[in-house]
Amino acid sequence: MPKGRWKKCFYAPDPLISFILTKTDGRKEPEYYNELSRLIQLIYENIAVAINYNHIDIFIPKSDLPLHFEGNHMDIVYLSKDGNLCFIQFHVIPYRRLPKKYRRLLP
Repeated sequence: MPKGRWKKCFYAPDPLISFILTKTDGRKEPEYYNELSRLIQLIYENIAVAINYNHIDIFIPKSDLPLHFEGNHMDIVYLSKDGNLCFIQFHVIPYRRLPKKYRRLLP
C-alpha cells in the first residue's frame, strides 16, 4: 500500500449506530469500508474476545493486538474465545467490477 495523503475521503456508516457516518482513510472504495465495518461487527459480536482493525474508525473498541503477520499488513486481527490469534486480510470487488459469471449467483 502506498504511503501518503489522498484527496478523497469516504464516510462509512457505523455498524452499531447506523445514523452516524465515520471517517475512513480514503485508500479504498466505499464498498470496501461498508463491508469491512459489517465484518468487524459480526466478529466482535459473535466470535472475538478482543479485536483490532485498520482503515476505519467505528465505535467498536480496539485492543492492542498486532496488525502485522509474517511481513504482511492485515486489516482485522482478533483473539477468539478458544485463545487463537486470527488475522484477516480483506479484499472486496464491487458489483460494478464483478465478473458476469458471479453475478448470476446473486438473487
